[in-house]
Amino acid sequence: MGRGCALQAKRAYPGVAKTLGNLIKAYGNRTQIIQEGIDTNATLVAFPVKPAGRVLTSREELVWHMAKKFKPGQWAPGWALKADINVISTSIDQLVRLTNKRRWEKIVLVRPGCGAGELSWNVVKPILESGLDDRFYSITYS
Repeated sequence: MGRGCALQAKRAYPGVAKTLGNLIKAYGNRTQIIQEGIDTNATLVAFPVKPAGRVLTSREELVWHMAKKFKPGQWAPGWALKADINVISTSIDQLVRLTNKRRWEKIVLVRPGCGAGELSWNVVKPILESGLDDRFYSITYS
C-alpha cells in the first residue's frame, strides 16, 4: 500500500494495511470487506487491480519505477506490476456479488487501475460499464 489510493487508505485508516494483509493471507487476493462502519456508516472494500505476483515475461508488465528492479523470468510481487484488466474484471464480478448479498444501494469506487496501476481510463471504462449497473459510481481521486 505504497502508492495511489492504497497509500491514501493506509494513511486515513490506521491498521488497514495489516488488516488487508491478513485477509489476503486468509482468503486470497479478492474483493472483500476490510472494515465496516467507517466514515458515516460506509464500508471499506478491497478491490484488487493487480495480481498477487507473477513471473515476468517482459519489463513492460512493471510499473515505471520498478522497470529496472526485476528482469524477465523473475517473480515480481503484485505491487511492482501494472494493473491487469483481467484482475479488474474478476474484481468487478466479485464486487457485484458482494453488493447483491449485502443489499448495498450506492457504491463509489475510484477509477480502478488508472493511477498507480498505470492503465488508461479508455481501457478500463468499457469494462466497468459492461459489468456495473447504476448503483456504482466511478470517481477520479486527486
